[in-house]
Order: sequence, then structure tokens, then C-alpha cells
Amino acid sequence: MWVIMPISLRNIFEDIRKILELAEKPEGDDFRQILKITFLGLAIVGLAAFAISIAITYIFQLAGIEIPS
Repeated sequence: MWVIMPISLRNIFEDIRKILELAEKPEGDDFRQILKITFLGLAIVGLAAFAISIAITYIFQLAGIEIPS
């Protein structure tokens, strides 16, 4: 059973402040690696979405369903 507990805005900001105090700025090499992985992930998701779009268009054409523009 889920219990909904009220969360005050002050507690949220305190939690954010604690996280930011613990966080460290990444070094140059770490930042470049994170950037590469992020862009690779975006490219993979974009290519997958494009492939799905092409596949759906092809399936609709085979079925004779007109795609609205």
C-alpha cells in the first residue's frame, strides 16, 4: 500500500543543496567521455526512430493505408 507523504518545498531545496555540495565538476577527459557517450546515445535513438518511421511507412504502403501529411 502506498502512503502519500506531504513534501515541503523547503525539504526539496535542502535535498538539492546537499546533492550540489557533494557533486564535483568533472575533469576535462571525463567530460569529453560523457559527451561522447551522450552523443552516441542520441545518435542511436535517432537512428532507431528513423528506422521505425521508415518501417511503418513501408508497412502502411503495403497495406494501402494513406499517410496524412
